[in-house]
Amino acid sequence: TGLEAAGAAPSGGIDASGGTTATYTGYKSHTFTSSGSFVVNSGSGNVDVLIVGAGGGGGYDRGGGGGGGAFVELTNQPVNPGPYTVTINGGGAGATSNNTQGSDGGTSTFGSTTVKGGGGGGSNGDSYRTGRDSADPFGGSGGGGAQGLTPPFAGGGSGTYGNPGGTNPTTYWGGGGGGAGEPAQPPSARVGGDGSPNVYRSGPGSPVTYAGGGGAGGDSPGFQGGAGGGGGGNGGPPYPTPAGGHGEAGGTNTGGGGGGGSGTPPSRNGGNGGSGIVVVRYQV
Repeated sequence: TGLEAAGAAPSGGIDASGGTTATYTGYKSHTFTSSGSFVVNSGSGNVDVLIVGAGGGGGYDRGGGGGGGAFVELTNQPVNPGPYTVTINGGGAGATSNNTQGSDGGTSTFGSTTVKGGGGGGSNGDSYRTGRDSADPFGGSGGGGAQGLTPPFAGGGSGTYGNPGGTNPTTYWGGGGGGAGEPAQPPSARVGGDGSPNVYRSGPGSPVTYAGGGGAGGDSPGFQGGAGGGGGGNGGPPYPTPAGGHGEAGGTNTGGGGGGGSGTPPSRNGGNGGSGIVVVRYQV
């Protein structure tokens, strides 16, 4: 659900470095928005880790929204002195023609655990209209299916740490991408699914939502992305403007999916997915 998991608080005694640090109510957090290392300089104990994969790219020409990356919370993980590799990859590229789907989002890694990015959205071309999967192990959310002359075209399947992309039963619009907290939403699964909140970075009073799905593109209107960095699909007014544009990009370091592209020239490109993020916290 994205809520803080039940169980004992992480044990203290850790001195560590790496990423951008913050302290709050008995905890210290390390946030990684690019690749690096979480280094335990001295001491040992347990940490909580959030790992979010990158969002999938949106589809082309009434395309589906990209799926949110995998949203994985690991609680009470033992650490000892030494480095733990952190890898942050970029979001999937939005599709720029009907001959390809949006690309899948990149993976994110902490130590030995690697989680997947979201699936790319389908594009309005033969053999490319279905959304892409984000399958287990450590899979995230699926991309939305594109519109087609004989709908529906299925959204991509999800892994344990996400939800499926939307399958829109009508012409002229694609389906929204799945989010970490829910699948694509009404009307007709065109709105990107919301992501999930997490409190590791700044504490219970400042939750941050990650891994929202991208909104569907199509003819007027396009549809909004899910909370947690999901980009909106383009289709002209009322959301977003102007008509004939590419889908919005997913939010940087949110794992949000890119929005689907418009059905109207001059641009029908899908939006790029948002990059992933890793947050580590421990008791001080």
